[in-house]
Amino acid sequence: MGLTRALQDERVRRFVFDIVVNSVLATHLLPRPLRRELLRRFGFEIGTDACISADCYIGSRLVSFGDRSFANVGCTFDGNSRIVIGKDVQIGMRSLLLTATHQVGDTVRRAGEPRSEPIRIGDGVWIGAGSIILAGVTIGNGALVAAGSVVRQDCEPDTLYAGVPARAIRKLVDPARP
Repeated sequence: MGLTRALQDERVRRFVFDIVVNSVLATHLLPRPLRRELLRRFGFEIGTDACISADCYIGSRLVSFGDRSFANVGCTFDGNSRIVIGKDVQIGMRSLLLTATHQVGDTVRRAGEPRSEPIRIGDGVWIGAGSIILAGVTIGNGALVAAGSVVRQDCEPDTLYAGVPARAIRKLVDPARP
């Protein structure tokens, strides 16, 4: 009886979380600064001047945003494991950060046991629109992921990645440095 009640209570909490975070706070009618403040009050770690645009799906409080980071319209942060987004990160619209995956199962059911792994996005990263960042990936500081890329392995700092799957294209140089 107690376990059944606990499961029901968890479902209710999850339902309320989804309604508040992914419906009410995700509306286009809510100004971004107010969204940021309300998400903080709801228990999220959100840095100074970070911006989470409308229609973003945030799966849990395991997602944190660094100072001055920006998530454009319609991004998904599944939040099954920790997602740490560094400072000054730009995430293009409709990008997906997916910490959940499955083991490969047998021939009866290929999607085997579920598992999740954290994602870490370093400072100053730019993730182009429509990119997919998969479970367990770390993207190094200053890296650039081209639009539409699928990142399934770690990315070195200050490097441009593109493609499906994403691969290193070239090192990036800072034009301000001689």
